[in-house]
Amino acid sequence: MTPARPAAVHRPRRVAGRARLPGAALVALAVAVACAGCDRAPARAPQTGGSLPPPPPPAERFDAARAFSLLQQQVAFGPRCNGCDGHRRALDWLEESLRALGAETRRQTFTRALENWEGPRTFTNLVARFHPARRPRALLGTHFDTRARADSPEEAAENRDRPIDGANDGASGVAVLLEAARIIAASPPPVGVDIVLFDGEDFGRPSEIQTNYFLGSREYGASLAGAPREDLPRFALVLDMVGDSRLRVPPRRVAPGPLPEDSVLARSQALDDALHHAAARVAPACFGGEPAGEILDDHQALRAAGVPAIVIIDWPKPTWHTLRDTVENCSAASLGGVGRAVLEMVYHPPDRLTRIDGQ
Repeated sequence: MTPARPAAVHRPRRVAGRARLPGAALVALAVAVACAGCDRAPARAPQTGGSLPPPPPPAERFDAARAFSLLQQQVAFGPRCNGCDGHRRALDWLEESLRALGAETRRQTFTRALENWEGPRTFTNLVARFHPARRPRALLGTHFDTRARADSPEEAAENRDRPIDGANDGASGVAVLLEAARIIAASPPPVGVDIVLFDGEDFGRPSEIQTNYFLGSREYGASLAGAPREDLPRFALVLDMVGDSRLRVPPRRVAPGPLPEDSVLARSQALDDALHHAAARVAPACFGGEPAGEILDDHQALRAAGVPAIVIIDWPKPTWHTLRDTVENCSAASLGGVGRAVLEMVYHPPDRLTRIDGQ
């Protein structure tokens, strides 16, 4: 393993306004699509009397149509796989967007010599910190890279060497976190927030799931290893494949059987329970169903570093690792449901933090 190269930290001078929106036609399409998928935010009771109504809670400020346009913008860069021009362009755009919102950003670049791959490969995580002096902190993560090969058995054999759009598997989690960042920047929550966009999640061949996947989160997790518990994020929510038009995120059992009290697994289980409790209030149609088992994803590397972490994912899907992973098969309403649940966790953490800390 080649150590990560030190990267400059970009500290903002001021918080800018809203990030640029796409053209009117794109926004109109996003609004239309928002009617599909899981339900929108619950309606608020009408205000009576002559006083002005209070501002809506942060979770209700999540703009699903805007999140959908951010998904579209990523797909417009083309494939964001390792070595692709779209990967470089997307990374620059993501860093610019987060810095414009007032985040302190840095790139975590590292090089790997990977078994069964010719020559070393370079990957870059993007870390954006909001209100960096605030403690405790929460980590929100997702991968921004896309798969270089549509190698699902569900894809036609002649297409399996072609790169995918990655609208759901790649762009959806990023879109939710960019829109959440706009709200976090404007209305600081009671926890500091680190947004980490992982590279190299979807790099390897199917037979290399234990070695050549989740490269960015493993590198980031290794950078946390050995830190005192009080210096680690209190919890981490990792998003993946959260844009499908028929989204339904199940609760997960992180491990079979009883869990050791106050262990990372026990706190991760309590975190998943807390997420679904919050989602039942703000996005009931996007979450629920029968409990599912554990799944390999970027959250595992964070747990290995001692951080209670869960993944918000609806998998498997028929579009996964196929050329059908496109904008047309995603929904603004699904992004909105996940965004509201994430913000509910960030803005109302005390009882959840107590529960996952075993106190």
